[in-house]
Amino acid sequence: MSTRSGAGLFKFGGYGNGTIAFLSTLSVVLGLFGYLFTASYQEARHEAQIASGNMARILASDIESTLDRAQSDIRVFVPQVTVDDLSGLASEARRADIEGRMALHLQSFPAVTNYRVFNAEGLTVFGAGSVMTRSVFAALTAAFLATSSSVLAEPPRMVLTITQPIGRGDGSYCVESSPASTAGLVLTENDIESFRPLGSAMTLDVQRFARRDGNAALIDHCYELRIDGKVIGRGSVLWTDSPMLTGHPVLIVTDTPPALELQFLSGNHRDYFPIYEAELKRVLGGKPSSSRKP
Repeated sequence: MSTRSGAGLFKFGGYGNGTIAFLSTLSVVLGLFGYLFTASYQEARHEAQIASGNMARILASDIESTLDRAQSDIRVFVPQVTVDDLSGLASEARRADIEGRMALHLQSFPAVTNYRVFNAEGLTVFGAGSVMTRSVFAALTAAFLATSSSVLAEPPRMVLTITQPIGRGDGSYCVESSPASTAGLVLTENDIESFRPLGSAMTLDVQRFARRDGNAALIDHCYELRIDGKVIGRGSVLWTDSPMLTGHPVLIVTDTPPALELQFLSGNHRDYFPIYEAELKRVLGGKPSSSRKP
């Protein structure tokens, strides 16, 4: 009896060992699957963290660029608006001029839909963009009907955009790079008082662009010149006595009181010559001739 019992125990014990081995193997397999699942999850999570981090950096860079551009535009607008303008004494022509400049900036700045200038009472004095108050809209309509030469009545044919600083180098950066969304100043044929076809030289209208604005807004920046919507050329903006010498296109700025004179040249070193003469003459040929000799 004890023998059968012992045999029975031995047989049961053998069955139990096989079960344990099976369960152990199953546990190992399940553990392996669990490890692979966990590892895959961790890897996916890591990749997601990297992707989200990259996206956050891209968005932060884009927002920073937009804010920098908006701040740059504000620095351009501030010197152009006088106390009389803010007090409501601006004429319709003056209003059209200021708001036309604001609209030009918006054309190359899709991140912002409108600009507004407010007075001390919080009322809109000038505005441009997609949302118009009734008073501003009425003023724009009146300005449009008052003069056919208004920048609002007819888009400018010549657009000279002053973009990013040139930094270090020989000016090749300005020629090779696109201005993107870094425009700081936009000039049109309405800003030109006189033009000298022989030499591609033009004098800025001192009433529209004071000499004091030229230092920060013009000098040591890149430019892009468009005629009738087509890019004619890009280059660097330099003082006439700039220590920077380059064989790349330049826009030379000369202080000729009471205004500034601008001249497009192929460079400012060795054998340079005027450029864009024919293109500029098509747009500015009707302007008075500059009195300054080449």
